[in-house]
Amino acid sequence: MTRLRSAWPDHPGYRINLVPCRGTARVRLGDTVVAESKRALRVIETDHVERLYFPEHDVRLELLEPNDHHTVCPFKGRASYWSCLKSGPTGVDLFSAVDQAM
Repeated sequence: MTRLRSAWPDHPGYRINLVPCRGTARVRLGDTVVAESKRALRVIETDHVERLYFPEHDVRLELLEPNDHHTVCPFKGRASYWSCLKSGPTGVDLFSAVDQAM
């Protein structure tokens, strides 16, 4: 596995803010609740669309399967992606999991 180099030293103004989500955050696929948490985080990142991050134990992993999509972010590290097994659009990344943080 190649060694990751952090981009933080070269981009000191880049921001990633983790903000607790008020209330209950929920991901539904049709009538199925795939994730639900009172401890989800809003991830607000420079030049990116806001995302929700869920604690792993609040995600119904039995409804998901890993897919072949992997990315590397010089700020957040390596990530692997998961797709929904039940009634989800084929090839859509529903969840990602950080494999190696920066």
